[in-house]
Order: sequence, then structure tokens, then C-alpha cells
Amino acid sequence: MSFIKQVFEALNNKGIGKNICGTVATIAAYTKCSYYADQLVAYVEENLNTAHMEYDIKHAGETMDKARKIHTDEEISVAFAVIEDWLKYRREVHEQRSEV
Repeated sequence: MSFIKQVFEALNNKGIGKNICGTVATIAAYTKCSYYADQLVAYVEENLNTAHMEYDIKHAGETMDKARKIHTDEEISVAFAVIEDWLKYRREVHEQRSEV
């Protein structure tokens, strides 16, 4: 049983959480045990980020292998350079709109 599921069940068993569609809502429990809710959020964020990074590293490599079958390294480098510039300019546009 996962840590998160154990926490949800413990909250539900103590009558702190509210069961919504079979899922215990930690928001309802937050006001009664915010210290533990904060720890739960920190744990989930830390481990979820790690899981995403591991997944991305594995699958990014698989994706790049497929791209290398039909594109040269130079074409791939140009594509990434364009994407990086596009993201930079997109951030600038967003910041300019946010200032208004």
C-alpha cells in the first residue's frame, strides 16, 4: 500500500477527512492537522518531481533515438535552438503583458 493511500485511509478512519467519490479530501483535514498535511504535500511534491524526472530521462532518450533516425545532429541542434529562442521570446511577451 502506498504511503499516500495510507495517509488518506488514516485521515478517513479518524473522521477528519471527507470522503468525496471514494477519495478522501485532504483539504477538509487541513484545518485540523495542517502540520501533517504540509508534510504530506512536501513529500508528494518531492517524490512526484523525482518520478517525473526519471520518466522524462528515459522517454526523452527514446524519443531522441527516433528523431536521430530521420534527422541529422545539425538539424536537431537547429530545432532546439529555435525552441529555446521561441521560449525566451514567449516569456518576454508574457512579462510585457503582465506589466500592463
